[in-house]
Amino acid sequence: MNEIPRLAVRSPQPFDIVGDSFVLCGLGGAFEGVVGTATLTDRNGTILTTVAPMFVPNTGFGYTLFDFPVSYPVPATTEGMLIVHSDNPSGLPENDFTVSVPLT
Repeated sequence: MNEIPRLAVRSPQPFDIVGDSFVLCGLGGAFEGVVGTATLTDRNGTILTTVAPMFVPNTGFGYTLFDFPVSYPVPATTEGMLIVHSDNPSGLPENDFTVSVPLT
């Protein structure tokens, strides 16, 4: 039996070419409407932008679709990483869940 992932990023896909903005969308478990947080870094690890909290109104608890616009300044490198953290209200490390998406 397949488990439903706690967080799935549908767009952008790994190694997608993105301009100065894109839409982050997917499916995730929400806790009081918060799906998690997202950070975009360049190849050097410099944080370009953060989406936090990723709040979806009227969702409460359970799985929900999400989409968030992401815009950022011109990066120093052409490669980067989108790191999306699932919400972890317990704070326990074993409940941490992260999806990393390399971008160009």
